[in-house]
Amino acid sequence: MVKEQVIRFLAEFKRIASAKGIVLIRRDKTIQGLVDLGLTKMIALNELTSLTLQEYVSGPESDKDPNCTGDIWVFGKVINGIPAYIKLKIEVKGGCEFAKCLSFHPAEYVMHFPFSF
Repeated sequence: MVKEQVIRFLAEFKRIASAKGIVLIRRDKTIQGLVDLGLTKMIALNELTSLTLQEYVSGPESDKDPNCTGDIWVFGKVINGIPAYIKLKIEVKGGCEFAKCLSFHPAEYVMHFPFSF
């Protein structure tokens, strides 16, 4: 069941991203992470829209912020030889959907990919 959920999440995230773009949450850790990974914002957004089922790590998990809607999903991807930790969600506010990237930085721990080949 989780496999189908991941596929649906990625399809929906990419649909929203192609229509409205991706909201990249500006946290110091993410900004420095993009620098450490050698990415511009545009390249980072391209990496997000090319995520696959094989790069899934975990989720869905409830957002700990009671003011936010949507589940959190974690993915990992090797970028420029560095494993990257990526945290995404789809948030709905006022009837509008937003594709959000909450974290994007070098991984701080070993990630496990349950659907990798």
